[in-house]
Amino acid sequence: MCYICAQLFFTMKKAAFFIFIIQIITVSTLLAQNVTQWRGLNRSGHYPDQQLADKWDQGGPELLLNIEGLPESYSSVVVHNNVIYTSGIQDEKEFLSAIDLKGNILWNTPYGDAWTKSYSPARCTPTIDGDIAYVISGSGDLTTMVAIDKSNGETIWQSESIQDQSGYTSPIYIERDNLNQIITVIGNHVLGVDAVNGSIIWKFNYTAIEKPMMGEDINPVTPLIKGDEIFVTSGYNHVGIM
Repeated sequence: MCYICAQLFFTMKKAAFFIFIIQIITVSTLLAQNVTQWRGLNRSGHYPDQQLADKWDQGGPELLLNIEGLPESYSSVVVHNNVIYTSGIQDEKEFLSAIDLKGNILWNTPYGDAWTKSYSPARCTPTIDGDIAYVISGSGDLTTMVAIDKSNGETIWQSESIQDQSGYTSPIYIERDNLNQIITVIGNHVLGVDAVNGSIIWKFNYTAIEKPMMGEDINPVTPLIKGDEIFVTSGYNHVGIM
């Protein structure tokens, strides 16, 4: 069974969001694809494929799917069990969307207030773990993190708001001492969230140590975990911590 055969392309025009899926090998390989988080397995951007085409026919690959009417987004997509998931904004709310491989929008579920001050479209790539889809809202006014049932779009839990905003980081999932945690960096804090119920286990004010030269709420670097240690760094000459 082939692993990946499709590449996803995105274009935004005003309020419309389009997903184009093009054929590289065969449709059957797309059905086998499971890419459940940002940049794939281990978030490394490495996909160990064996049967990708090394060149395209004249005229390029065949267009397989064109989906219109999704909320506006900068988000990448993930694919699990033949369903495509992505996030977007509409009417200043952020939505998680599920689409089948025929292009039908299965559901759109709002999960928080959108960031609308600059570069407003959502940029949270969902993470799928079992029956749960994890997303982070842009403004954090209602909550900090949300877990959604990927089969029907219903909210499983919402973590409490700590009145911070998104820091552009993709969270990571770890298991330590029989506790499943989602660790992320938001505007000012590093925090660990209980993956089962959404409670905030711990938080640390990252910007209180030393403020960066600019962009103090821009923390786009995913934390690194080794053993019981967490390493966090950022841009704009911001200090790294462990």
